Amino acid sequence: MNTKGQVSITGKVEHFKGLLNMGYYMPIAGCFNSFINKTQVVISGKGQFNITENISTGILCLDINNNVVYVPVSNGDSIEINISFDSLKTSSSPSISFMGKNAPGIILFNRIYSNPSITYEKINYLHDNFRNIPQTQIFNRLKIAIFSYINLFDSLLLKNKINASFYALSTTSIRATLLTEFLKPFVRKSNISKVLSKDEIQNLTEKIFNYCNPFDSLTFLSVLGYYYVDTYIRIHSDDSAIYSNPNKQYSLYGKKIQPDFVPYLGLKNKMAQELVWGMQLAWLKKLFPNDIVETDFSFFQYLFPRSEYNIYLKYLFSLDSMASSDNFSKRIVIDSSQTIKSLPQLKGHVYLVDLWASWCIPCIKNFEENERIDSFLHLKKMQRLYISIDDSSDKKNWLKNIKRYNLEGLHILASSALIKDIQKKVYKKGEALSIPRYFILTEKGIVANPNIGNARSNIFFSAIEKLIVK
Repeated sequence: MNTKGQVSITGKVEHFKGLLNMGYYMPIAGCFNSFINKTQVVISGKGQFNITENISTGILCLDINNNVVYVPVSNGDSIEINISFDSLKTSSSPSISFMGKNAPGIILFNRIYSNPSITYEKINYLHDNFRNIPQTQIFNRLKIAIFSYINLFDSLLLKNKINASFYALSTTSIRATLLTEFLKPFVRKSNISKVLSKDEIQNLTEKIFNYCNPFDSLTFLSVLGYYYVDTYIRIHSDDSAIYSNPNKQYSLYGKKIQPDFVPYLGLKNKMAQELVWGMQLAWLKKLFPNDIVETDFSFFQYLFPRSEYNIYLKYLFSLDSMASSDNFSKRIVIDSSQTIKSLPQLKGHVYLVDLWASWCIPCIKNFEENERIDSFLHLKKMQRLYISIDDSSDKKNWLKNIKRYNLEGLHILASSALIKDIQKKVYKKGEALSIPRYFILTEKGIVANPNIGNARSNIFFSAIEKLIVK
């Protein structure tokens, strides 16, 4: 029996030759891509494994052969896993099943989070029909949409297939995720939000935040808990005065504060202040590395000297020194003078192509998955090719970002002719060229799969597997 504060991970591996890599980590204060605290273990391809860790209540991330699953855990929980591979295939994605207490809940939880387009379907329906729904019915319709998911966990709890702590953590996470998605138009002040008056919006959001408390400790541990708390702050802070004058200087204790962080100063809840401020600082540092400087980090350390975020932020700010290094090693530029005019000129190797640009925020966000992608490609002996559509006049910034984000692989700064060829062969007729975009290029320079999604979905890796097997 587990002692308080410990979680055990036990299971067995079937039909896998060699050694299997498995990583697990608890996100740093809700930052689900904080891989720096991941524990990596190597498991024999045959037999059983037993791991015991001191883990507090939260959502444990398991990375099994580049397949990520989320497991809501509490002190004393035991996780039983069966990892099975297809014995007839030399290369395949594992079948991951859970047994024991909470197993049905873990499966359901990951099914909901593995396909956002389906999960958000009912929320998107409310957005699409917002003008036709009476204002007095909006909140009730929203609760009904969320209940359709929560009800599935209610059923498991009544049947004693999940425990109370698992139920509380998983349902809070789902509420926060769906409410964040619903509130996006109000944060962005899109046309949907303009249907309601200011008083009606205030009344609606007050009901929402009473329904799911942004400052509840379980909200902080949710998969998208930070975004829900940040949504509350953005809606309740009058930041128009702040952003209308970006040159105005703000300071506290004699230290300069970036305008982006000013709304967090008014938060009375210190736990929420640390959570959102730290996450926003990490987020902005990754997206706009040149705008967020060492003094911003120093100020956060001054306010929150014991924050878990300090470990993660120290790592992020250390990347500045890497960006100034001239050591390219595994980062090879094969065309910066725009001599390659078409994809067939790249024949000779099978490539995973990453179409990106330095100014593309979603592209940079996807780089957080590079550790998984690169290790997977290494095992499959595939090459990675980054094709940037950055302006040729900004070559210096393009090279700097290759180093900054440690983009290992081959690199091309696309010519206008190559961009036109990609538009023709990768995108449908009439479809705009949008990035980020991952696609497969065969040895003959032919596009085999024009859109394999992104690495947050297991479909991404299975699409590559299928091409290798062929």
